[in-house]
Amino acid sequence: MGIFEKLGPQHLDLFKEIGNIGAGNTATSLSMMMNSKVEISVPSAKVIPIAKIPMLFEDPEEIVAGVRMGIEGDMEGYLLFVIDSAGAKKILKKLLGTSPEDMTELDPMSTSALSEIGNIVCGSYLMAFSGFTGMSVNGKVPELIVDMITAIISETSISVMSEEDYILIVETDIIIEGEEKIRGFLMFLPEPEALLKVISKMGMGIEDGE
Repeated sequence: MGIFEKLGPQHLDLFKEIGNIGAGNTATSLSMMMNSKVEISVPSAKVIPIAKIPMLFEDPEEIVAGVRMGIEGDMEGYLLFVIDSAGAKKILKKLLGTSPEDMTELDPMSTSALSEIGNIVCGSYLMAFSGFTGMSVNGKVPELIVDMITAIISETSISVMSEEDYILIVETDIIIEGEEKIRGFLMFLPEPEALLKVISKMGMGIEDGE
């Protein structure tokens, strides 16, 4: 059994609370960036099988936008923020006044805009995580990946979680004034040893029986 499978409700509540803290900073930054009121909600934090991640999307084979941020310091791994094509196009329409027909053919301005959105979301979560746990962690330069979710997850997880079949996801919904809710998923992919360090730092052990 992998480490993620052993996480219980108390562990997930911890990551959801960190998400809620980060959501406040994210909403403030996005409101300024978009010149509109932006609210962020964090419905849940959960652990699901990696194989079922595509089921989170209406079309499991659609092209999605993912912003991947490497983590270094007291913990190494990745944060990955993912939104579907419809959500990405809504954001680009709001920011740039236009959105692409084909997500695989983004121009430099669209690429930069989506990268910055992901940078804000991941950076805010990382800042909240650092403040909550007292661990020194820093984010690397974010990278935008436009592909099917299976390809993005495979490429990201294999380098740090090759023996894990589950992943931790913090739902992160973006509500822009006058727009429909944009469903986002912040995926936490630390090295397994780093996750144990986090849990230990918070005084929560992981028992083999969980």
